[in-house]
Amino acid sequence: MAKKLVEININGLVRELAVEPWASLAELLRDQLGLTGVKIGCNRGHCGGCTVLLDGKPVSSCLVLAVEADKREVLTAEGLLADEAKAAPLLEALAGAGLAADPFAAPGLTLAAHAALKERKGGAIGRARADIAGNIVAGLGYDQIAQALGDGEKEGR
Repeated sequence: MAKKLVEININGLVRELAVEPWASLAELLRDQLGLTGVKIGCNRGHCGGCTVLLDGKPVSSCLVLAVEADKREVLTAEGLLADEAKAAPLLEALAGAGLAADPFAAPGLTLAAHAALKERKGGAIGRARADIAGNIVAGLGYDQIAQALGDGEKEGR
């Protein structure tokens, strides 16, 4: 089958790319464009390592075909990190929670948290555990991350 031509706004830059019709967005971003913040772990949408923002919403890019991203906007961890003023407070909070100890989970979880904060206009999340539930974090409890993101709820509710 012939490759399909897609036009995707990736991290603020519109790219025209030829992709295999069965290639996932994760494969396109990682293999074709070298955006290694996209981690391919389970390849089933369970681990959150491949999380990117598609039109501002977190998605498992391993479950999205690259052709489905045609004429859409994709933000990866690299794109978020390029805007230091926007990313610094979030990264500081997550680093304080120990997220740097899990470099596999950090990019996807950071994007999920960024989307949640943006949706809530920068206020306290309050639902932080639900917002990051799709991201597996090895050796780190969700409570630390949720508290760093402004979730004032106590454990044991």
